Amino acid sequence: MANFTTCDICDMLNQLNYDSWYGEEDAPDFVEELKACAFNIVRENPGIDRSEWIDALIQHYPTEVVDAFGVNPQEVYHDLSDLWEKEYTDPETHEWNSFAGWSEYFDND
Repeated sequence: MANFTTCDICDMLNQLNYDSWYGEEDAPDFVEELKACAFNIVRENPGIDRSEWIDALIQHYPTEVVDAFGVNPQEVYHDLSDLWEKEYTDPETHEWNSFAGWSEYFDND
């Protein structure tokens, strides 16, 4: 018999619900939705560091974090740490930068 944690079971149930709610073609891109939230955090908090940014995302956008990365705290923190270095394009200016880079950019603005 396999040993599953509560987080594993929640992730499996979430995936089953996701699969039943959405077909492959009309499934939302939860990571892209989270990136927009992440950009808001950086824009509203110039100079924010990675740790503060992760805490703010979890506090202000918990649903988006769970939708994008699940409920396992270690995996979520790891995925958000990786996201900090990913590129995001500002929808208004069409300029791109990593979230770390945007934080520096807004801090110097």
